[in-house]
Amino acid sequence: MAEFQFFCPQCGQGIQCDTSYSATQIDCPICKQAIVVPQAPRAASAVGAPAPAKSRALRNALVIAAAVMVLACLVIGGWYGFSKIKMHIARGHLPPGLVSLWSGEGNANDSVGGSNGTMTGSAKFGPGRLGQGFVFNGRTGSGVTLGNPDSLQLQDFTIVAWVKRGSDTVVSYGSGGNASLFDSGWGGGYLLGMLANGEVFFDNLGDVVPQNGPSITDTNFHHVALTKSGSTVVFYLDGTAYPVPSYTTTFTFTSSIGFGYQSDSRDQSFLGTLDEVGFFNRALSATEIQAIYTEQK
Repeated sequence: MAEFQFFCPQCGQGIQCDTSYSATQIDCPICKQAIVVPQAPRAASAVGAPAPAKSRALRNALVIAAAVMVLACLVIGGWYGFSKIKMHIARGHLPPGLVSLWSGEGNANDSVGGSNGTMTGSAKFGPGRLGQGFVFNGRTGSGVTLGNPDSLQLQDFTIVAWVKRGSDTVVSYGSGGNASLFDSGWGGGYLLGMLANGEVFFDNLGDVVPQNGPSITDTNFHHVALTKSGSTVVFYLDGTAYPVPSYTTTFTFTSSIGFGYQSDSRDQSFLGTLDEVGFFNRALSATEIQAIYTEQK
């Protein structure tokens, strides 16, 4: 069967599929909404008597001109979108346990669990590691707030994201100069952040001593992950594991959860870009983290 392309009526993203799916219901691979695949364009066929030579020549010229215009539009504004969709369809490699995924493709929606975010301050969208990502300017109020969904109120979990610093000397203009990448707020919540020197750290936003991991000192995209299972915490940078000493704590959830800043205080906004921000309801293995990094890099 041949393939054709159409746009999802729910999220507006481009989808490429086989003509055999025409007039059938599927789930959009991006927004997960049920949609009906439109009829594939019909191939030209001979119906009735052949047109005169001049008519056929004119028709062919018009078809060629229209095809050139369509191709130009695809190259200028559409090909990027379809390429992006193909990359995002490749998320089938993500392991089980994924409860939320924020990709930053023009919105702060959670394409997996429905924990949609709200952009605040000067947060915007820009070039990410895959398609678009979330861009923050490091100023107070710039981030994404998620509310306090039950699916993110866990003791054992994995947080993953592509991280790109906007400066190799500053990570935030907020108090203390440190940045929050993903956290559940003060009063005993968890915090995955970055120190002013570029070192990634994990903390209980209470009295527990933070655990420090690897450092990011340049302005390239890097894949950052953190897994917690009981008292075992492991950082990952570009697929390489960095275990930390035993870390025993219990998180409490009384504040808004968010990423790119501390969503309850709106302080410590990250200066840079986050993309493919994901949350799993279990600690992924080193092999699974490496597979995500390898597939997306």
